[in-house]
Amino acid sequence: MSTPPAMRSYIPYDAESTLEVLHQAIEVTARAVYSPEQIDAWLSSIPSPAVWNSDLCDSLAALVKEDDEGIYAFCNLMHSGEIEYLMCHPRRSRQNAASSMLEALEDIARQKNLPRLTTRASLLAKNVFQRQGFIIDAEEKKLGMTCFRMSKEMD
Repeated sequence: MSTPPAMRSYIPYDAESTLEVLHQAIEVTARAVYSPEQIDAWLSSIPSPAVWNSDLCDSLAALVKEDDEGIYAFCNLMHSGEIEYLMCHPRRSRQNAASSMLEALEDIARQKNLPRLTTRASLLAKNVFQRQGFIIDAEEKKLGMTCFRMSKEMD
């Protein structure tokens, strides 16, 4: 019998696992909407494990979801109210992981009295954010890829 998926705070030990989720989300899932050149550019922008860990540890909040196979999703919220990452491994995509993590980040934002959340969403993530009430503020290019500046005013 497998244990149900759990959400918890990120710890430094999670750096390699979350980087693997990021790599898989880009290499597998994002290939549906981005070109091989765009995927390569995105992958080349990923920081080293030490810088990655430092960035996530410096976040206001960083969360991971895990099951018997390990970490399959993660997210983080910066002190500014920016959601920098909301990523899910392809083996668990379309199973509400991103939505539940986004709800948890919104709860943290409310507890910290953040007036507004922002993000730069990919073509794939845009719909998840829109379902949670985020609006598109601008369409832009990052690493040659279309993405969306989005925001949500907090109650």
